[in-house]
Amino acid sequence: MPEMVGWQCNLILDNTTATRYNYHSQQHRNNIMSTPAEFPNVTASEDEVRDYLNDLRDSGDTNMFGAGPYLERDLDMSRTEARASLMWWMGQY
Repeated sequence: MPEMVGWQCNLILDNTTATRYNYHSQQHRNNIMSTPAEFPNVTASEDEVRDYLNDLRDSGDTNMFGAGPYLERDLDMSRTEARASLMWWMGQY
């Protein structure tokens, strides 16, 4: 079994599949880490979105993957704007 790089995997994989998995996992992590996210073109400002989402995270009211409806409601965003803003915010970490 080849040495696994990246996330722990509990599946038993043949050598070809394991190598392909490791390569693509590493490529995905490299792409995420090397691409700075730009703030999306939405109705709220960058500071307003960042502060709101940081406060929401700190409050513990929701898992941050479920924060889209909060942005829609409280910052008067469309669903598309809320998703883009949330993805931008998550890309900061």
